[in-house]
Amino acid sequence: MAGRRSGHEIAMDDPFAGVDVDAIIASRRGEKRRRITEVLAEVKFTHVRSSRDNRFAEQFEAAVDEMLIQPRRRTQDDFGEPSGAGNRPRLEKPEGFLFFVTGESGAGKTFMVRRYLERSEEFAPIVLKEGVINPVVSVRAPSPCTLQRLGLRILVAMGDNPKPDLPENRIWERLGRFARSRRVKIVHIDEAQHLARTLKSVNEQQAVANALKDLVESDTWPVSFIMSGIPLANVISQVDEQIERRSFFFALPSLDMEQSGDRAVVREIVERLAGAKAGLDVSNITGSEMLDRLAHAANYQIGRIAQIVRYAIRAALQRDADCLTVNDFVQGYCQHSHARGLRDYNPFLAAHWENLDPGSFIIPEED
Repeated sequence: MAGRRSGHEIAMDDPFAGVDVDAIIASRRGEKRRRITEVLAEVKFTHVRSSRDNRFAEQFEAAVDEMLIQPRRRTQDDFGEPSGAGNRPRLEKPEGFLFFVTGESGAGKTFMVRRYLERSEEFAPIVLKEGVINPVVSVRAPSPCTLQRLGLRILVAMGDNPKPDLPENRIWERLGRFARSRRVKIVHIDEAQHLARTLKSVNEQQAVANALKDLVESDTWPVSFIMSGIPLANVISQVDEQIERRSFFFALPSLDMEQSGDRAVVREIVERLAGAKAGLDVSNITGSEMLDRLAHAANYQIGRIAQIVRYAIRAALQRDADCLTVNDFVQGYCQHSHARGLRDYNPFLAAHWENLDPGSFIIPEED
């Protein structure tokens, strides 16, 4: 994330620091391939806004409102007695939150959350003479996921260099202290379903509940969490009532092509990515049925639609075309499924495409 910390591995000596391997590989490819890659990079990192972005921002800001509520500054308590320094200690404390962003694979959860955080003025890095504060860090949950491995990733993302054999409880105690010292307010955990899959026993559930509660309810520095993943991630909110009551939920539903707004989003993705960014004529593939076929091939998920459009763009650029055709989608779909040579299983060719299972056609392995 630009301007935010993200990390996955324990720091170690790097004799090749500063060496751009991707640039070296790219320089060894032909001019045509380099040009295609440049266009695809522009396409891949273009975000097509929709109403769900506004809904997410509104709900997330509501969670931030809760996070920023501070104890009242007053001279008397609720019973008219003197309050403040020199009297009884203040028991009111700010609290963190857990914000669950869920949707099916390819819904665009990660891109939406990270783009919002990257562009948010509230959570931009704070530059001071003492150094730079990154109030938000982002990590991807490891798979398989344990509290130890997840905690280590978060620490590295914050800028720490912990010992990899540090015990689980010590890791999360250290995490709380380090978050305070680095002034980290929010931790984004992507692929949170990996953590949810570990909650098979009561002991495992309690361990996760204790780790999260200890940070969210910290008296000295409460930390909030954004959990993004498939709907299974919501299980994390159910391990403890204290966690559940501090949780917010935002679900990304599948597209409904009967809704004019959802259909408009699919058309906008094609026109923005293939037309505006790749410079291709898209007039032949924005008809109603073609949009339906595209949505079906992508399992009605916005992120997967953008992905399939990118595959089609690559096919068009490979043949030096200036327009996008149905055959480009046919070829792109074949490269990422088992439909090559099987016309009736390619949603861009099949006469009765609506009877196919949505998503990629994959032939299961036989036992």
